[in-house]
Amino acid sequence: MNMTVLRRFLPFLTAPRVKFCLLCFALLGTLPRTSPAVTPEAALAVVALRAEYKENPLGLDIRKPRLSWQIQSDRRGILQAAYQIQVARNERDLRAGGNQQWDSGKVNSEESTQRAYAGPPLQSGQRYYWRVRVWDGRGEASPWSDPAFWEMGLLESSDWQASWIEPDLQEDVSQSQPVPLLRGTFKANGVVQQARAYVTSHGLYQMHLNGQRVGDQVFTPGWTSYNKRLQYQTYDITNLLRSGENVLGVMLGDGWYRGNIGFGGQRNFYGEHLALLMQIQIKYADGHQELIGSNQSWKAATGPVLMSEIYHGETYDARLEKNGWMSSNYDDKDWSGVKVVNHRKDNLIAPAGPPVRKIEELRPVKIIKTPAGATVIDISDRTALQIGDPFADLTDRACALVADDMRQPRRRYQLTAQNVAAFDANRLDPNQHVRRADHRIRHIRVAQDRGWPVLVIDCRLHATPSEPNDRSLMSLSVAISDIFHP
Repeated sequence: MNMTVLRRFLPFLTAPRVKFCLLCFALLGTLPRTSPAVTPEAALAVVALRAEYKENPLGLDIRKPRLSWQIQSDRRGILQAAYQIQVARNERDLRAGGNQQWDSGKVNSEESTQRAYAGPPLQSGQRYYWRVRVWDGRGEASPWSDPAFWEMGLLESSDWQASWIEPDLQEDVSQSQPVPLLRGTFKANGVVQQARAYVTSHGLYQMHLNGQRVGDQVFTPGWTSYNKRLQYQTYDITNLLRSGENVLGVMLGDGWYRGNIGFGGQRNFYGEHLALLMQIQIKYADGHQELIGSNQSWKAATGPVLMSEIYHGETYDARLEKNGWMSSNYDDKDWSGVKVVNHRKDNLIAPAGPPVRKIEELRPVKIIKTPAGATVIDISDRTALQIGDPFADLTDRACALVADDMRQPRRRYQLTAQNVAAFDANRLDPNQHVRRADHRIRHIRVAQDRGWPVLVIDCRLHATPSEPNDRSLMSLSVAISDIFHP
């Protein structure tokens, strides 16, 4: 010890104090040495089971799904030394440890990601339950993890028994057309145990069953090179089905398939006609199954959406709404029919990435009067920060939203506000005509007027749910919440 430090401590090292310190050390030495309380269950556990990077996914088409998990322990320095995976066709067999679809046995490996299933071939539409246990470096095994599952989609083109249908409507495909409404009915004859819907389209689709939205995804089926790969979505619709009559309602938007796309104003890049392919598989409590699909019995019409474009927005005329068209007592005798068409099914794939969903709603934070006399509805600065591109929308006397790309001021896009096309905005009842369209992307920061009524707009963000802080895939849709008179 340094002599200077020692001199500082010498005045404190009196005999009584030394004796007291020695006594304390002696007493501490007599206490039993205990380690932190660790229950066997908490010592080592397997959590966060994922198949193909997803938690309990539906509709996989990977024939050998890759499985991943994490380990938890209240001890430090714990590493996985081995693992064992078990897979069964139902949870009961999995927990019992018998009648397994596949058992990897004990595999000496530190790997806990992308462990490929290596059992018998998987079947379309079948759910598989799985669990994992691991061993640490001391050879101690964890308990089995809680069961997880994955469910297969339709693996073969022959699994698609439904027909591609197109609305039999007169159209001028050289320009934007009204959004088609497709309506189909079917009966559920029995107590439904499980029901799945497999859906895709040429163009974008939004589906309802008995008036309820199916799923919460937007911009479905997504954008791929449609002539090579077309995604389909799988939905659990068990709780949406009714005993007896059921009604399916589908809206089709131009989307990337035939809408304006690219920089040359081109249309119909992938095709000229919108189409739907929809198949429902019902399993009843008594064991029998039934397949419902899009077919020639469906009906088609147009409704209030007069134009829907990914980049040019949407025109909505609420006077053309067909009230109750998704209900069973609606009379569709004046509707047109559909055409059954022979489109490909061998290019259908399950989605490779996470879907786009609505995750946040932004409302105007303040109304600003500028020195020039303009009224600005501020949606908040963070909208621009999240989007990353500074856009602005202005309303003109026709209550159309005009978007200016602030990076290229000479480029203008005409975006017509849904709800107000073709009638006076002063008579708009926002409580009756609030609509959010999902068939296009709209980038909004502010709305501004020049002495006439201004739309107070609500914005809804769309992003990938698996990464809530990742704003790389982002868009906005708009709904009218009020009319402001400066």
